[in-house]
Amino acid sequence: MTYAAQPDDPTLPVFRLMWSNLVLRFALFLTEPRDALLRAATEITEALREDALTPLPVLSFSLDDVALAHEAVENGLIGKAVLDLR
Repeated sequence: MTYAAQPDDPTLPVFRLMWSNLVLRFALFLTEPRDALLRAATEITEALREDALTPLPVLSFSLDDVALAHEAVENGLIGKAVLDLR
């Protein structure tokens, strides 16, 4: 989470983030109607209380199956694809 109230843009360590396979996604909520934000907060809180939010599944691929892992991601894999280098 970030709050863009500083006058200067942050400097990011692009190569370190790239090698960590980090994805940055930003959403601007200031433009959303207040009732939509309150409804979202209420629904998320309810889902947390009911344990309805779960982590994404992790699918492990051997290094020999790197092409299969890549295809899984390209085809919309739900979860995280990891290469097991053992």
